[in-house]
Amino acid sequence: MSEIRAGIGRIGDFVVRWGESLRWDDLHERLYFVDCAERTLHWLEGGEPPLHTVQLGTLPTGLVLTHDRRVIVCLKDGLHVVDPDAGTSELLVGYPDGMHGRANDANADGSGNLVTGTLNLAPGPGGFWWSPPRTAGGCSTRVLGTRTARR
Repeated sequence: MSEIRAGIGRIGDFVVRWGESLRWDDLHERLYFVDCAERTLHWLEGGEPPLHTVQLGTLPTGLVLTHDRRVIVCLKDGLHVVDPDAGTSELLVGYPDGMHGRANDANADGSGNLVTGTLNLAPGPGGFWWSPPRTAGGCSTRVLGTRTARR
């Protein structure tokens, strides 16, 4: 097995207020992340500046890769398919009753099931939600599990 060496260093001169959900898309060579405070989705082509940004309607948190350049983002009312190149967002599925607020983090398993949940900041316990594969605007979540961040 060969040894992989990674360096840690600053990329660009931008600053985010509340960065979260860093994902490397090895198929399209994009580094995605959200800034919760500014309600934005950011990406770097090839992991290098310039920083590209799309404004989102509500506070974004969890971020999951898809088979193309669209991503699934946890927003206030549910999981959205966001096309960063077009600057569009489409509701994939709303949160179920009992979630007690927006989802926090998100991921996908090898079968395309989305998993997310809430923090226990509201009265009562936090919530956990598993959503089976769905399709929105031709964006199938079935392929997501093999596309999670690996770097």
